[in-house]
Amino acid sequence: MSHKRISTLRSCIAGALLCILSLSFSALHAQAPQGFTYQAVVRNNDGSAVGNRQINVRVSLVQGNALGAEQYAEIHTPTTDGNGLFTIIVGQGLSLVNCIMADCIDWADGPWFIKTQIDPAGDNNFTLATTQQLMSVPYALFAANADCAEAIAALRAAIDSLAAVRDTVHIRDSVVVHIIDSVIVHDSVVVVYDTVTPTDTTSAALPGLFSINAVEQVQFSPGNLQYRASDSTWRFAPHQYSICGTSNMNISSGYNGWIDLFGYATSGYNGKMPYNASTSTASYQGYIICGTEYEWGRHNAISNGGNSRGLWRTLSDDEWNYITGYRANADSLLALATVAGVTGLVLLPDNWVLPAGMSFTPVANTSFNINTYTAEQWETMEAAGAVFLPAAGVRNGNNVVNVGASGGYWSCYGYNNGTSSRYLLLNTANSIYTYVMLSSSDLYYGRSVRLVRSTAIE
Repeated sequence: MSHKRISTLRSCIAGALLCILSLSFSALHAQAPQGFTYQAVVRNNDGSAVGNRQINVRVSLVQGNALGAEQYAEIHTPTTDGNGLFTIIVGQGLSLVNCIMADCIDWADGPWFIKTQIDPAGDNNFTLATTQQLMSVPYALFAANADCAEAIAALRAAIDSLAAVRDTVHIRDSVVVHIIDSVIVHDSVVVVYDTVTPTDTTSAALPGLFSINAVEQVQFSPGNLQYRASDSTWRFAPHQYSICGTSNMNISSGYNGWIDLFGYATSGYNGKMPYNASTSTASYQGYIICGTEYEWGRHNAISNGGNSRGLWRTLSDDEWNYITGYRANADSLLALATVAGVTGLVLLPDNWVLPAGMSFTPVANTSFNINTYTAEQWETMEAAGAVFLPAAGVRNGNNVVNVGASGGYWSCYGYNNGTSSRYLLLNTANSIYTYVMLSSSDLYYGRSVRLVRSTAIE
């Protein structure tokens, strides 16, 4: 399926949803809607809820980017429930500007970001703040006068056009935003396709397309996944060859640096935290995690990867295997290499065209030195779609070994799946790659995570 058809489908679904949302809002206000629901959970630094307390919340709408010009602001004074949860309607607070939201904001002139500041003491000393791009909720306001019959008809036609690819399109609809420790973890209206991730132009996926089966391709993230515990921030590494190395030895709940070697399924969901360094198997989720909240990209907003949950996912071992062994010309599209002084594995996209002035030798031997690129040369290779998986080592508890010599990349298949394995890049004494069956004790080893986004093949 072409990107154009995917974009058309997404637009049709968004239009139908927004029309429906507009009608539900209009039923409440008997006119074009003037607000949207916002929920958040407020917690203390120790994780306990700020419950049954009146707080002050300052909400502002920012245009263009997270640091853009503030166009509208208001104050709310909600009272949290026993779990620290509060609910407000943005657009119906005490305005801090000389206009109401409907007059201040032109939703068509986006993108728009919502900034929330909270004073748990109920004063105006706002210490908790977060800024998040608004995706779909406010656009229900923009679509207030849309022709719903036309939007729904367009949606039905778009879905019918995909019958050859899939039978159903699933839509998950939420207009709630949750914040935990000032970090937004779920936002607005989410549209989920069976095998198509919603397009988000801010996610910076690499340009190369890699087949993972006969009908689907993926784009890789621009670097390995990294995490900073001190402010619960996830990001992709600044470069494909960037690794944290022995800094992973500092793993802890309060570490102010970045780590990139994670125990299995440590997305933060259900207490499986990314800073977990326990060597007890019981501390980890062992089952298959494909499509669950235990997946790192599904559960978390990646700050430089679209900054919204659900945009990225983890490959299965079958998909890793297809990329490296079963897609057309697979053997000619990978090789060990050294990039900017870092050793690892290069993967080339399906329709690879070598850039002028560059060289690449596909090899099945065990040398990192046949393909060597400076940082500047790699920029040229990357722009043509090349992917680099650095040999980032392995962590066992707080001990990190084999940095630059070997590295493992998790799949989403867990130990209890029966045929589960992880994708493992081995050192120069072995082959380029292999698939190793997990044992239960293997779950606690810290390994690399490289996420992807899916698209259908036309």
